[in-house]
Amino acid sequence: MIGKITPREYQENIVRSVLEHGSTLVILPTGLGKTLIAVMVILKKLEDGKALFLAPTRPLVEQHARTIKEITGLPVSCVTGMTPLKQREKEYAESRILCATPQIVYNDLLRGMVDLSEYSVIVFDEAHRAVGDYAYVKIAGEYLKTREKPLCLGLTASPGSDRQKIEEVKKNLGITRIELRTESDPDVRKYVHQKKVLLVQVPLPEEYEKPLKILKEVRKEHFSWLKEKNVRASTRTDLLKLQKRLGKKVSENPAFYQILSRIAVVIKLDYLIETLSTQGPDQALAYYRALEQDKSKAAARITQDERVRSAMREVAQLSLHPKTLKVLDILSAESPERAIVFANYRDTASLLEKILSQNGFSCRRFIGQASRQKEKGYSQKEQARVLDLFRKGEINVLVATSIGEEGLDVPSVDVAIFYEPVPSAVRMIQRKGRTGRHGPGKVYVLMAKNTLDQAYYWSSYRKEKRMQKELKNPQKRIGDFA
Repeated sequence: MIGKITPREYQENIVRSVLEHGSTLVILPTGLGKTLIAVMVILKKLEDGKALFLAPTRPLVEQHARTIKEITGLPVSCVTGMTPLKQREKEYAESRILCATPQIVYNDLLRGMVDLSEYSVIVFDEAHRAVGDYAYVKIAGEYLKTREKPLCLGLTASPGSDRQKIEEVKKNLGITRIELRTESDPDVRKYVHQKKVLLVQVPLPEEYEKPLKILKEVRKEHFSWLKEKNVRASTRTDLLKLQKRLGKKVSENPAFYQILSRIAVVIKLDYLIETLSTQGPDQALAYYRALEQDKSKAAARITQDERVRSAMREVAQLSLHPKTLKVLDILSAESPERAIVFANYRDTASLLEKILSQNGFSCRRFIGQASRQKEKGYSQKEQARVLDLFRKGEINVLVATSIGEEGLDVPSVDVAIFYEPVPSAVRMIQRKGRTGRHGPGKVYVLMAKNTLDQAYYWSSYRKEKRMQKELKNPQKRIGDFA
Protein backbone atom coordinates (compact mmCIF):
# COMPACT_ATOMS: atom_id res chain seq x y z
CA MET A 1 0.00 0.00 0.00
CA ILE A 2 1.14 3.53 -0.81
CA GLY A 3 -1.05 5.67 1.43
CA LYS A 4 -4.54 4.40 0.60
CA ILE A 5 -3.57 3.13 -2.86
CA THR A 6 -2.67 -0.44 -3.70
CA PRO A 7 -0.20 -0.44 -6.61
CA ARG A 8 -1.01 -2.63 -9.58
CA GLU A 9 1.19 -5.50 -10.65
CA TYR A 10 2.71 -3.71 -13.64
CA GLN A 11 3.45 -0.62 -11.52
CA GLU A 12 5.34 -2.70 -8.98
CA ASN A 13 7.20 -4.50 -11.78
CA ILE A 14 8.25 -1.22 -13.37
CA VAL A 15 9.38 0.28 -10.05
CA ARG A 16 11.53 -2.77 -9.30
CA SER A 17 13.09 -2.45 -12.75
CA VAL A 18 13.83 1.26 -12.30
CA LEU A 19 15.47 0.71 -8.91
CA GLU A 20 17.55 -2.15 -10.28
CA HIS A 21 18.61 -0.73 -13.66
CA GLY A 22 18.70 3.05 -13.16
CA SER A 23 17.62 5.77 -15.57
CA THR A 24 14.47 4.55 -17.30
CA LEU A 25 11.90 5.76 -19.81
CA VAL A 26 8.45 4.55 -18.76
CA ILE A 27 6.00 4.39 -21.67
CA LEU A 28 2.48 3.75 -20.45
CA PRO A 29 -0.93 4.66 -21.91
CA THR A 30 -2.71 7.70 -20.46
CA GLY A 31 -4.67 6.91 -17.31
CA LEU A 32 -2.68 3.87 -16.20
CA GLY A 33 -0.82 5.48 -13.31
CA LYS A 34 2.55 6.83 -14.41
CA THR A 35 2.50 9.34 -11.54
CA LEU A 36 2.10 6.60 -8.93
CA ILE A 37 5.14 4.82 -10.39
CA ALA A 38 7.13 8.04 -9.97
CA VAL A 39 5.90 8.44 -6.38
CA MET A 40 6.96 4.88 -5.52
CA VAL A 41 10.43 5.50 -6.94
CA ILE A 42 10.70 8.85 -5.14
CA LEU A 43 9.82 7.26 -1.77
CA LYS A 44 12.60 4.70 -2.21
CA LYS A 45 15.18 7.25 -3.38
CA LEU A 46 14.53 9.77 -0.57
CA GLU A 47 16.92 7.66 1.48
CA ASP A 48 19.74 8.84 -0.81
CA GLY A 49 18.80 12.50 -1.37
CA LYS A 50 16.10 14.84 -2.56
CA ALA A 51 13.58 14.36 -5.38
CA LEU A 52 12.80 16.76 -8.22
CA PHE A 53 9.63 16.28 -10.27
CA LEU A 54 9.59 18.34 -13.49
CA ALA A 55 6.49 19.01 -15.59
CA PRO A 56 6.03 21.31 -18.61
CA THR A 57 3.41 23.72 -17.22
CA ARG A 58 2.47 25.39 -13.94
CA PRO A 59 -0.97 23.70 -13.72
CA LEU A 60 0.70 20.32 -14.21
CA VAL A 61 3.34 21.08 -11.59
CA GLU A 62 0.71 22.04 -9.02
CA GLN A 63 -1.43 19.04 -9.93
CA HIS A 64 1.50 16.66 -9.40
CA ALA A 65 2.40 18.33 -6.10
CA ARG A 66 -1.18 17.81 -4.83
CA THR A 67 -1.18 14.19 -6.00
CA ILE A 68 2.16 13.35 -4.36
CA LYS A 69 1.08 15.01 -1.10
CA GLU A 70 -2.28 13.17 -1.11
CA ILE A 71 -0.62 9.79 -1.73
CA THR A 72 2.34 10.12 0.64
CA GLY A 73 1.23 12.64 3.27
CA LEU A 74 4.67 14.25 2.90
CA PRO A 75 5.27 17.97 2.38
CA VAL A 76 5.74 18.86 -1.29
CA SER A 77 6.87 22.26 -2.59
CA CYS A 78 6.36 23.97 -5.96
CA VAL A 79 8.65 26.23 -7.95
CA THR A 80 7.30 27.96 -11.06
CA GLY A 81 7.72 31.30 -12.79
CA MET A 82 5.17 32.70 -10.30
CA THR A 83 7.39 31.85 -7.30
CA PRO A 84 9.46 34.84 -6.07
CA LEU A 85 13.24 34.50 -6.23
CA LYS A 86 13.77 34.45 -2.45
CA GLN A 87 11.08 31.80 -2.04
CA ARG A 88 12.70 29.67 -4.77
CA GLU A 89 16.05 29.87 -2.97
CA LYS A 90 14.35 28.61 0.20
CA GLU A 91 12.58 25.75 -1.60
CA TYR A 92 15.77 24.56 -3.32
CA ALA A 93 17.59 24.56 0.01
CA GLU A 94 14.93 23.00 2.23
CA SER A 95 12.46 20.91 0.19
CA ARG A 96 12.97 17.18 0.03
CA ILE A 97 10.32 16.77 -2.70
CA LEU A 98 10.12 19.62 -5.17
CA CYS A 99 7.83 19.94 -8.21
CA ALA A 100 8.87 22.53 -10.76
CA THR A 101 8.67 23.81 -14.31
CA PRO A 102 11.89 23.08 -16.22
CA GLN A 103 12.65 26.53 -17.60
CA ILE A 104 12.66 28.19 -14.17
CA VAL A 105 14.89 25.42 -12.78
CA TYR A 106 17.32 25.86 -15.66
CA ASN A 107 17.34 29.65 -15.19
CA ASP A 108 18.07 29.20 -11.49
CA LEU A 109 20.71 26.62 -12.32
CA LEU A 110 22.50 29.31 -14.36
CA ARG A 111 22.20 31.65 -11.37
CA GLY A 112 23.95 29.07 -9.19
CA MET A 113 20.86 28.62 -6.99
CA VAL A 114 20.35 24.89 -7.67
CA ASP A 115 22.68 22.03 -6.77
CA LEU A 116 21.48 19.09 -8.87
CA SER A 117 23.94 16.74 -7.17
CA GLU A 118 21.60 16.79 -4.13
CA TYR A 119 18.83 15.00 -6.05
CA SER A 120 18.75 11.21 -5.97
CA VAL A 121 16.04 11.18 -8.66
CA ILE A 122 14.70 13.63 -11.23
CA VAL A 123 11.34 12.83 -12.84
CA PHE A 124 10.71 14.19 -16.34
CA ASP A 125 6.96 14.20 -16.98
CA GLU A 126 5.92 14.25 -20.66
CA ALA A 127 9.46 13.07 -21.39
CA HIS A 128 8.93 13.13 -25.16
CA ARG A 129 9.68 16.85 -24.86
CA ALA A 130 13.34 16.08 -24.06
CA VAL A 131 14.56 17.00 -27.55
CA GLY A 132 16.24 19.98 -29.21
CA ASP A 133 16.99 22.81 -26.80
CA TYR A 134 14.07 22.21 -24.44
CA ALA A 135 15.03 22.84 -20.80
CA TYR A 136 14.73 19.11 -19.96
CA VAL A 137 17.79 18.46 -22.12
CA LYS A 138 19.93 21.09 -20.39
CA ILE A 139 18.88 20.06 -16.88
CA ALA A 140 19.47 16.37 -17.55
CA GLY A 141 22.87 17.09 -19.10
CA GLU A 142 24.00 18.99 -16.01
CA TYR A 143 22.51 16.39 -13.64
CA LEU A 144 24.24 13.50 -15.38
CA LYS A 145 27.55 15.31 -14.99
CA THR A 146 27.19 16.36 -11.36
CA ARG A 147 25.46 13.41 -9.61
CA GLU A 148 27.61 10.35 -8.97
CA LYS A 149 24.69 7.91 -9.40
CA PRO A 150 22.01 9.88 -11.26
CA LEU A 151 18.52 8.51 -11.78
CA CYS A 152 16.44 10.08 -14.52
CA LEU A 153 12.87 8.78 -14.71
CA GLY A 154 11.07 9.74 -17.91
CA LEU A 155 7.28 9.39 -18.12
CA THR A 156 5.31 9.50 -21.36
CA ALA A 157 2.36 7.95 -23.17
CA SER A 158 4.30 8.19 -26.43
CA PRO A 159 8.00 9.00 -26.94
CA GLY A 160 7.71 9.72 -30.66
CA SER A 161 7.04 7.93 -33.89
CA ASP A 162 10.51 7.10 -35.17
CA ARG A 163 13.79 5.65 -34.00
CA GLN A 164 15.64 8.97 -34.26
CA LYS A 165 13.22 10.74 -31.89
CA ILE A 166 13.31 7.86 -29.40
CA GLU A 167 17.11 7.76 -29.56
CA GLU A 168 17.29 11.50 -28.93
CA VAL A 169 15.06 11.32 -25.85
CA LYS A 170 17.01 8.31 -24.59
CA LYS A 171 20.39 9.99 -25.07
CA ASN A 172 19.35 13.34 -23.60
CA LEU A 173 18.01 11.76 -20.40
CA GLY A 174 20.80 9.20 -20.03
CA ILE A 175 18.24 6.39 -20.38
CA THR A 176 19.64 2.86 -19.99
CA ARG A 177 16.33 1.00 -19.98
CA ILE A 178 12.90 1.38 -21.51
CA GLU A 179 9.84 0.01 -19.71
CA LEU A 180 7.00 -0.18 -22.20
CA ARG A 181 3.49 -1.36 -21.47
CA THR A 182 0.63 -1.43 -23.93
CA GLU A 183 -3.02 -2.15 -23.22
CA SER A 184 -2.54 -5.68 -24.54
CA ASP A 185 0.33 -6.65 -22.20
CA PRO A 186 -0.60 -9.45 -19.73
CA ASP A 187 0.08 -7.44 -16.56
CA VAL A 188 -1.92 -4.45 -17.88
CA ARG A 189 -4.80 -6.07 -19.79
CA LYS A 190 -7.00 -6.76 -16.76
CA TYR A 191 -7.00 -3.07 -15.80
CA VAL A 192 -8.01 -1.81 -19.25
CA HIS A 193 -11.56 -1.38 -20.50
CA GLN A 194 -12.63 -1.85 -24.08
CA LYS A 195 -12.14 1.20 -26.27
CA LYS A 196 -13.85 1.33 -29.65
CA VAL A 197 -12.45 3.70 -32.30
CA LEU A 198 -14.91 4.71 -35.01
CA LEU A 199 -13.90 6.63 -38.15
CA VAL A 200 -16.67 8.87 -39.42
CA GLN A 201 -16.23 10.21 -42.97
CA VAL A 202 -18.26 13.35 -43.60
CA PRO A 203 -18.81 14.59 -47.19
CA LEU A 204 -18.70 18.33 -47.82
CA PRO A 205 -21.89 19.90 -49.19
CA GLU A 206 -21.83 20.95 -52.85
CA GLU A 207 -22.08 24.61 -51.85
CA TYR A 208 -18.49 24.41 -50.50
CA GLU A 209 -17.09 23.42 -53.91
CA LYS A 210 -17.18 26.84 -55.58
CA PRO A 211 -15.22 28.90 -53.00
CA LEU A 212 -12.77 26.05 -52.45
CA LYS A 213 -12.17 25.76 -56.20
CA ILE A 214 -11.43 29.50 -56.45
CA LEU A 215 -9.01 29.46 -53.52
CA LYS A 216 -7.21 26.38 -54.85
CA GLU A 217 -6.82 28.02 -58.29
CA VAL A 218 -5.27 31.13 -56.70
CA ARG A 219 -2.94 28.95 -54.63
CA LYS A 220 -1.94 26.98 -57.74
CA GLU A 221 -1.05 30.20 -59.55
CA HIS A 222 1.30 31.32 -56.78
CA PHE A 223 2.77 27.85 -56.45
CA SER A 224 3.49 27.80 -60.21
CA TRP A 225 5.40 31.06 -59.83
CA LEU A 226 7.60 29.38 -57.20
CA LYS A 227 8.21 26.40 -59.48
CA GLU A 228 9.36 28.78 -62.22
CA LYS A 229 11.93 30.09 -59.73
CA ASN A 230 13.18 26.50 -59.25
CA VAL A 231 11.70 26.20 -55.78
CA ARG A 232 11.59 22.48 -55.04
CA ALA A 233 8.81 21.94 -52.52
CA SER A 234 5.66 19.88 -52.77
CA THR A 235 4.06 20.14 -49.34
CA ARG A 236 3.40 22.79 -46.71
CA THR A 237 6.03 21.16 -44.51
CA ASP A 238 8.58 21.51 -47.32
CA LEU A 239 7.65 25.17 -47.76
CA LEU A 240 7.96 25.89 -44.03
CA LYS A 241 11.42 24.30 -43.93
CA LEU A 242 12.49 26.24 -47.02
CA GLN A 243 11.10 29.45 -45.54
CA LYS A 244 13.26 28.92 -42.46
CA ARG A 245 16.40 28.20 -44.51
CA LEU A 246 15.97 31.17 -46.85
CA GLY A 247 15.17 33.46 -43.94
CA LYS A 248 18.71 32.90 -42.65
CA LYS A 249 20.24 33.69 -46.05
CA VAL A 250 18.11 36.64 -47.17
CA SER A 251 20.76 39.16 -46.12
CA GLU A 252 23.17 37.47 -48.56
CA ASN A 253 20.74 37.58 -51.47
CA PRO A 254 17.92 40.18 -51.46
CA ALA A 255 16.23 38.26 -54.30
CA PHE A 256 15.13 35.77 -51.65
CA TYR A 257 12.67 38.39 -50.30
CA GLN A 258 10.37 37.87 -53.27
CA ILE A 259 10.53 34.09 -52.96
CA LEU A 260 9.93 34.26 -49.19
CA SER A 261 6.92 36.52 -49.70
CA ARG A 262 5.42 34.19 -52.30
CA ILE A 263 6.04 31.15 -50.07
CA ALA A 264 4.15 32.99 -47.31
CA VAL A 265 1.25 33.58 -49.72
CA VAL A 266 1.00 29.86 -50.53
CA ILE A 267 1.21 28.84 -46.86
CA LYS A 268 -1.49 31.34 -45.84
CA LEU A 269 -3.75 30.17 -48.68
CA ASP A 270 -3.12 26.58 -47.55
CA TYR A 271 -4.33 27.46 -44.07
CA LEU A 272 -7.37 29.27 -45.45
CA ILE A 273 -8.33 26.28 -47.63
CA GLU A 274 -7.75 23.84 -44.78
CA THR A 275 -9.75 25.93 -42.32
CA LEU A 276 -12.73 26.17 -44.65
CA SER A 277 -12.72 22.50 -45.67
CA THR A 278 -12.07 20.94 -42.26
CA GLN A 279 -13.41 23.49 -39.75
CA GLY A 280 -16.17 25.57 -41.34
CA PRO A 281 -17.13 28.95 -42.80
CA ASP A 282 -17.13 30.90 -39.52
CA GLN A 283 -13.58 29.78 -38.77
CA ALA A 284 -12.42 30.53 -42.33
CA LEU A 285 -13.91 34.03 -42.14
CA ALA A 286 -12.17 34.60 -38.80
CA TYR A 287 -8.85 33.59 -40.36
CA TYR A 288 -9.49 35.85 -43.36
CA ARG A 289 -10.28 38.80 -41.07
CA ALA A 290 -6.96 38.18 -39.32
CA LEU A 291 -5.25 38.34 -42.74
CA GLU A 292 -6.94 41.69 -43.38
CA GLN A 293 -5.29 43.00 -40.20
CA ASP A 294 -1.92 41.48 -41.18
CA LYS A 295 0.47 44.17 -42.47
CA SER A 296 2.64 41.81 -44.53
CA LYS A 297 2.86 41.95 -48.32
CA ALA A 298 1.87 38.28 -48.46
CA ALA A 299 -1.39 38.91 -46.62
CA ALA A 300 -2.12 41.96 -48.77
CA ARG A 301 -1.54 39.93 -51.94
CA ILE A 302 -4.29 37.56 -50.76
CA THR A 303 -6.83 40.01 -49.38
CA GLN A 304 -6.52 42.38 -52.34
CA ASP A 305 -7.11 39.61 -54.88
CA GLU A 306 -10.66 40.06 -56.17
CA ARG A 307 -10.97 36.30 -56.75
CA VAL A 308 -10.26 35.63 -53.07
CA ARG A 309 -12.70 38.36 -52.04
CA SER A 310 -15.34 36.76 -54.24
CA ALA A 311 -14.67 33.37 -52.68
CA MET A 312 -14.98 34.80 -49.17
CA ARG A 313 -18.31 36.41 -50.06
CA GLU A 314 -19.46 32.91 -51.04
CA VAL A 315 -18.07 31.53 -47.75
CA ALA A 316 -20.13 34.04 -45.78
CA GLN A 317 -23.29 32.44 -47.20
CA LEU A 318 -22.35 28.82 -46.41
CA SER A 319 -24.18 26.64 -43.91
CA LEU A 320 -22.49 25.07 -40.88
CA HIS A 321 -19.77 22.55 -41.56
CA PRO A 322 -21.35 19.07 -41.53
CA LYS A 323 -18.86 17.91 -38.89
CA THR A 324 -20.42 20.39 -36.46
CA LEU A 325 -23.81 18.77 -37.00
CA LYS A 326 -22.24 15.31 -36.77
CA VAL A 327 -20.93 16.12 -33.27
CA LEU A 328 -24.47 17.03 -32.28
CA ASP A 329 -25.84 13.81 -33.83
CA ILE A 330 -23.30 11.59 -32.04
CA LEU A 331 -23.87 13.13 -28.62
CA SER A 332 -27.64 12.98 -29.06
CA ALA A 333 -27.47 9.30 -30.03
CA GLU A 334 -24.98 8.29 -27.31
CA SER A 335 -26.39 10.38 -24.42
CA PRO A 336 -23.10 9.98 -22.53
CA GLU A 337 -22.78 10.70 -18.84
CA ARG A 338 -19.57 12.55 -19.65
CA ALA A 339 -18.02 13.38 -23.05
CA ILE A 340 -15.09 15.34 -24.42
CA VAL A 341 -14.87 16.94 -27.85
CA PHE A 342 -11.38 17.82 -29.08
CA ALA A 343 -11.00 20.69 -31.53
CA ASN A 344 -7.74 22.18 -32.78
CA TYR A 345 -8.98 25.75 -33.03
CA ARG A 346 -10.51 28.01 -30.40
CA ASP A 347 -12.97 29.37 -32.97
CA THR A 348 -14.23 25.83 -33.52
CA ALA A 349 -14.40 25.18 -29.77
CA SER A 350 -16.43 28.38 -29.30
CA LEU A 351 -18.84 27.46 -32.09
CA LEU A 352 -19.31 23.92 -30.73
CA GLU A 353 -19.93 25.25 -27.22
CA LYS A 354 -22.61 27.57 -28.61
CA ILE A 355 -24.32 24.95 -30.81
CA LEU A 356 -24.29 22.22 -28.14
CA SER A 357 -25.57 24.59 -25.45
CA GLN A 358 -28.40 25.72 -27.73
CA ASN A 359 -29.38 22.07 -28.16
CA GLY A 360 -29.70 21.24 -24.49
CA PHE A 361 -26.21 20.00 -23.60
CA SER A 362 -24.49 21.29 -20.49
CA CYS A 363 -21.25 22.29 -22.18
CA ARG A 364 -18.14 24.41 -21.57
CA ARG A 365 -14.95 25.19 -23.44
CA PHE A 366 -11.58 24.22 -21.97
CA ILE A 367 -8.75 26.29 -23.46
CA GLY A 368 -5.18 27.31 -22.67
CA GLN A 369 -3.89 30.37 -20.84
CA ALA A 370 -2.42 32.27 -23.78
CA SER A 371 -4.44 35.25 -25.03
CA ARG A 372 -4.89 35.54 -28.77
CA GLN A 373 -5.95 38.64 -30.67
CA LYS A 374 -8.96 40.00 -28.74
CA GLU A 375 -9.68 36.76 -26.88
CA LYS A 376 -8.30 36.16 -23.41
CA GLY A 377 -7.16 32.68 -22.50
CA TYR A 378 -8.30 30.87 -19.38
CA SER A 379 -6.38 31.52 -16.19
CA GLN A 380 -5.29 28.54 -14.16
CA LYS A 381 -8.19 29.19 -11.77
CA GLU A 382 -10.68 29.21 -14.66
CA GLN A 383 -9.25 25.95 -15.99
CA ALA A 384 -9.51 24.36 -12.55
CA ARG A 385 -13.11 25.61 -12.14
CA VAL A 386 -14.20 24.14 -15.49
CA LEU A 387 -12.57 20.79 -14.71
CA ASP A 388 -14.21 20.77 -11.28
CA LEU A 389 -17.65 21.38 -12.83
CA PHE A 390 -16.97 18.56 -15.28
CA ARG A 391 -15.78 16.23 -12.53
CA LYS A 392 -18.91 16.92 -10.44
CA GLY A 393 -21.21 16.36 -13.41
CA GLU A 394 -22.51 19.92 -13.44
CA ILE A 395 -21.42 20.04 -17.07
CA ASN A 396 -21.27 16.83 -19.08
CA VAL A 397 -19.58 17.92 -22.31
CA LEU A 398 -16.12 19.47 -22.39
CA VAL A 399 -14.96 21.05 -25.65
CA ALA A 400 -11.18 21.11 -25.37
CA THR A 401 -8.33 22.41 -27.46
CA SER A 402 -4.88 20.79 -27.11
CA ILE A 403 -4.79 21.77 -23.41
CA GLY A 404 -7.03 18.73 -22.79
CA GLU A 405 -4.56 16.32 -24.36
CA GLU A 406 -1.47 16.46 -22.19
CA GLY A 407 -1.15 15.64 -18.55
CA LEU A 408 -3.91 17.65 -16.86
CA ASP A 409 -6.25 15.57 -14.73
CA VAL A 410 -9.23 15.55 -17.08
CA PRO A 411 -11.76 13.00 -15.79
CA SER A 412 -12.33 9.86 -17.83
CA VAL A 413 -15.20 10.05 -20.32
CA ASP A 414 -17.62 7.63 -21.97
CA VAL A 415 -17.31 9.23 -25.39
CA ALA A 416 -14.49 11.20 -27.01
CA ILE A 417 -15.03 12.97 -30.32
CA PHE A 418 -12.15 14.31 -32.38
CA TYR A 419 -13.49 17.13 -34.53
CA GLU A 420 -10.45 16.51 -36.69
CA PRO A 421 -7.51 14.09 -36.68
CA VAL A 422 -4.05 15.44 -35.90
CA PRO A 423 -0.94 14.25 -37.76
CA SER A 424 0.92 13.62 -34.49
CA ALA A 425 0.94 10.10 -33.04
CA VAL A 426 1.72 11.55 -29.60
CA ARG A 427 -1.35 13.79 -29.64
CA MET A 428 -3.65 11.10 -31.02
CA ILE A 429 -2.54 8.68 -28.30
CA GLN A 430 -3.08 11.31 -25.60
CA ARG A 431 -6.54 12.15 -26.93
CA LYS A 432 -7.61 8.51 -27.03
CA GLY A 433 -6.35 8.06 -23.48
CA ARG A 434 -9.16 10.29 -22.16
CA THR A 435 -11.74 7.52 -22.54
CA GLY A 436 -12.02 3.89 -21.41
CA ARG A 437 -10.29 4.34 -18.06
CA HIS A 438 -13.07 3.23 -15.71
CA GLY A 439 -15.42 1.54 -18.16
CA PRO A 440 -15.92 0.87 -21.87
CA GLY A 441 -15.41 3.92 -24.06
CA LYS A 442 -15.93 5.10 -27.62
CA VAL A 443 -13.74 7.35 -29.73
CA TYR A 444 -15.22 9.01 -32.82
CA VAL A 445 -12.73 10.50 -35.31
CA LEU A 446 -14.42 12.87 -37.76
CA MET A 447 -12.89 13.33 -41.21
CA ALA A 448 -14.15 15.63 -43.96
CA LYS A 449 -13.86 13.58 -47.15
CA ASN A 450 -11.18 14.52 -49.67
CA THR A 451 -9.51 16.99 -47.31
CA LEU A 452 -6.38 17.12 -45.17
CA ASP A 453 -8.36 15.42 -42.41
CA GLN A 454 -7.82 12.10 -44.15
CA ALA A 455 -4.11 12.70 -44.73
CA TYR A 456 -3.63 13.70 -41.09
CA TYR A 457 -5.42 10.61 -39.79
CA TRP A 458 -3.39 8.16 -41.83
CA SER A 459 -0.20 10.03 -41.04
CA SER A 460 -0.76 9.66 -37.28
CA TYR A 461 -1.89 6.06 -37.75
CA ARG A 462 1.33 5.13 -39.59
CA LYS A 463 3.46 6.98 -37.03
CA GLU A 464 1.78 5.16 -34.13
CA LYS A 465 2.29 1.77 -35.80
CA ARG A 466 5.92 2.62 -36.53
CA MET A 467 6.49 3.63 -32.92
CA GLN A 468 4.95 0.39 -31.66
CA LYS A 469 7.14 -1.61 -34.04
CA GLU A 470 10.24 0.22 -32.82
CA LEU A 471 9.40 -0.44 -29.18
CA LYS A 472 7.85 -3.90 -29.19
CA ASN A 473 11.04 -5.81 -29.93
CA PRO A 474 11.96 -7.50 -26.60
CA GLN A 475 15.52 -6.19 -26.81
CA LYS A 476 14.33 -2.67 -27.41
CA ARG A 477 12.04 -2.92 -24.39
CA ILE A 478 15.12 -2.90 -22.18
CA GLY A 479 16.65 0.03 -23.98
CA ASP A 480 18.79 -1.71 -26.61
CA PHE A 481 18.34 0.94 -29.30
CA ALA A 482 22.04 1.00 -30.31
